[in-house]
Amino acid sequence: VDRFDLQGNFLERVAGNGTLNAPWGLAIAPSSFGALAGALLVGNFGDGRINAYNATTHAFLGQIKGANDQPLEIDGLWALTPGNDGSAGSSSMIYFSAGPDDEEHGLFGVLVAVPEPSTYALLLAGLAIVGVVARRRR
Repeated sequence: VDRFDLQGNFLERVAGNGTLNAPWGLAIAPSSFGALAGALLVGNFGDGRINAYNATTHAFLGQIKGANDQPLEIDGLWALTPGNDGSAGSSSMIYFSAGPDDEEHGLFGVLVAVPEPSTYALLLAGLAIVGVVARRRR
């Protein structure tokens, strides 16, 4: 994945080799994506995985994972597009299109960040504190 200026001049290599497999769709992860917020997302047509890179340093950050904590694979992944809080959907989500089964079908879907377990722990701790304070007031 290379970066060019508006005149078409090569500026730098952003990502290469490694986990890339026919890179196709590109998007910047929205703020709702936790540790990957602001990361450059590169979708692979070849294996359907989505790689994340630091948008400034281009360091590899990992791959988007599914609920099973394994890299998410979307068969025939094409485009990645952030929403715009208008007709293009919520800006807290990344939308994708794909052509599964050797492009015999079309698929439009959405990626939604799943909160980290620590988020739930913090929520539970906050609720516990509220409960203790409420109980003491009685």
